[in-house]
Amino acid sequence: MPYKKDSAHSRVDAGQGKKIFLLNHDDKLKYSDIAALLGISVNTVKTQIKPACQFIRQYNNTN
Repeated sequence: MPYKKDSAHSRVDAGQGKKIFLLNHDDKLKYSDIAALLGISVNTVKTQIKPACQFIRQYNNTN
């Protein structure tokens, strides 16, 4: 998924969702690796990353 790193990706809400998004998209970690690193379940990773990805898509479509 292409995104404008300096704009949309810096506007994703701070917190765990942003951290998960960055680990997945910038560091190219798999959901299972992110879950192990953060001590959370893979389902939590999926739940947290979804709003961040939706925000990025929406931001890129409007700008």
